[in-house]
Amino acid sequence: MAMFRRMEKPARAPQDEAPRPATTSAPQSRQPAAEKAEDDIHPPPPVGWSETRIAVAERLFGSGLVAPSDPAYMEKLVAPLRLMPGMTVIEIGAGLGGNARIVAAKTGASVIGLESDPILAQVGMRRSTDAGQAESAPVRPFTPPDLGLDPGSIDAAYARQTFFRIAEKEALYRAIFRALRTGGDLLFTELMMVKPQSTNPDLARWQTAEQATPWTLSQTTSCLGEIGFDVRVTAEVTDELRRLILGAWARFAQDLTGGLDRSTAMNILAEGELWLRRLGLIDSGDLVAYRVLARKGSAGGESEP
Repeated sequence: MAMFRRMEKPARAPQDEAPRPATTSAPQSRQPAAEKAEDDIHPPPPVGWSETRIAVAERLFGSGLVAPSDPAYMEKLVAPLRLMPGMTVIEIGAGLGGNARIVAAKTGASVIGLESDPILAQVGMRRSTDAGQAESAPVRPFTPPDLGLDPGSIDAAYARQTFFRIAEKEALYRAIFRALRTGGDLLFTELMMVKPQSTNPDLARWQTAEQATPWTLSQTTSCLGEIGFDVRVTAEVTDELRRLILGAWARFAQDLTGGLDRSTAMNILAEGELWLRRLGLIDSGDLVAYRVLARKGSAGGESEP
């Protein structure tokens, strides 16, 4: 994975020019030369999940994972939630439920994984059942912003790089607020815009390709405050996210041996392009990652939209 090796460097430099993704060959067509060159540089990102894409993601990130993570990272991330047996937690954007199973096993809490992709939710639930965690870490399908939860029924909620792909963010934050018990926490890491407007065409292409609608940190905290959350912590975690991404691809490249069938190879290229776009926008200073911790206080009340 030479395209990722070229991007390895110790820290993010917002003013640096974003690295150029590696080009891939394309079949001959009657497309105009300029459009054809653009497609070669930016092949379409993966759309939806298939058996092959799931297999590729797990080779990249580990069993039960479709994004960079590891048990030590998750244990550290959720530590502020002070989870313990008897508590009920939700993970929004749970994927295959790998992180939910890790958190449930480490803390003794019941972790309900909510996943908007029906294929991931189905496979994730099967994985939890096979692991003997159907009760402690179930994975359920949901359609944002509806969580399908009763008011005051959960002790905490967490998510990782999920909200930037959800158009109805405010409605989802309100649904989380209603589902939390008084004193419950919402913890998430998220890709955010550095400023509301950008002239970088790569950002616009990425937003179109991933149907992404990222907010700035100010937009996020203002919305949470208006709903009734008390925002306790905002911390930049861009370098940490970058390390997880590059580390996963470095391990994958090191372990990659033998030939690949065409479907697997194409899925690897598409997955690589997806993460390369994100890294490029981080390095150009257009995107940044933040960790946010917000609490539903006793005096706080949700305002009507």
